[in-house]
Amino acid sequence: MSYCSRCGVEIVPWRPFCPLCSAPIPNWDHAEPPAYPHESQDQNQTFLSRHPRLKAYVVLTVVLATVVLIVAGINQAIVGRLTWSVLPIVTVAFFDLAMSSLLLKKWLSYSLLCVTSMLYLAVLNALTATNLTYSLTWFWPLGLPLTVLAWLVGTASYFIFRRPGFRGWDIPGFSLLLAALFCCGLDALVTHLLKGSWGLGWSLVVSLAVIPLALFFLFLHFVLHKRILWEQILHL
Repeated sequence: MSYCSRCGVEIVPWRPFCPLCSAPIPNWDHAEPPAYPHESQDQNQTFLSRHPRLKAYVVLTVVLATVVLIVAGINQAIVGRLTWSVLPIVTVAFFDLAMSSLLLKKWLSYSLLCVTSMLYLAVLNALTATNLTYSLTWFWPLGLPLTVLAWLVGTASYFIFRRPGFRGWDIPGFSLLLAALFCCGLDALVTHLLKGSWGLGWSLVVSLAVIPLALFFLFLHFVLHKRILWEQILHL
């Protein structure tokens, strides 16, 4: 039984009004529960607190900017102008730009990372040019094709490993095949840069050792349908 808060008369729980003074009786069964402390704390959180990745990136940017200012200040105090500090400053700036890719979606993050790598190699080649003409000597024949090759291999691995179906020996099989492909491309690009002609050297040895093992893993997966639990093996 409950009692009226105005006159104190005893009332049954289902009555909406007091039978004596007609005072409204609150229905505690349908009353909204009081807000807990954590709910009010969530409402008072800042924008960065609700986005931990962005908060971590802002902290990283502030730390890197502090390092850049210290390095530039030391170079300016000793030499009187920016000389040896230019390369570290550019490296830190592109590293911070690459870390910003973590704030995007997966394919946008990967694309931004590849574009950042291309730009960094181009700037690095221009800054380290021996003739001080800022010409791109090794970027066009090696840096750009190597970055494109890495992007293609990464894109292929992304679409291969995200296809539907169970995971098993196909993961090491395709990984070894893609690694052999990247080694062949790297070997051909370096040979063309150094000798002026296309050819394969050490990558053939790597491919002859890797490809049979990769085909064996694919045989286990697609023919024998052997499944392995990588989460248990790697303790994920």
